Amino acid sequence: MQIQLLNLLRNIFLNSSFRKKAPLQKVRDFFKTVFTNQVLLRALLDGLSTPFAYVRSQFIAFITLTTPLIADFLDPSDCTLCVRHILYSYYKIIKTIGGTNASKFLEESVVIEEPDAPATMKRVVELEGRLRG
Repeated sequence: MQIQLLNLLRNIFLNSSFRKKAPLQKVRDFFKTVFTNQVLLRALLDGLSTPFAYVRSQFIAFITLTTPLIADFLDPSDCTLCVRHILYSYYKIIKTIGGTNASKFLEESVVIEEPDAPATMKRVVELEGRLRG
């Protein structure tokens, strides 16, 4: 259902004649109402955290396609606020994924007790031991 709604919104935003035929101020007001709506923005950003890769990719594609509309039709302050929310959401996801992958790598790393192990890996293990206390 989420993907159908995203596709409907995508068609309304990108393929409807409203954007091309309506007076510019009316189009600006419409997009301001839509993209400054906290419920819609929160739903779109929450979609980035879905565990289903295909659904998440659809949310990413939708946000990517609509970001130029945000830049074109919103006032600079509204645009900045909206883009800031989007970028912060991406930042949190990247930070979470990066931290999880780094922790997973350290947990799964090979025990470096062998004499022929690279010196840099021995140093990593030594520093890791210091950090854990």
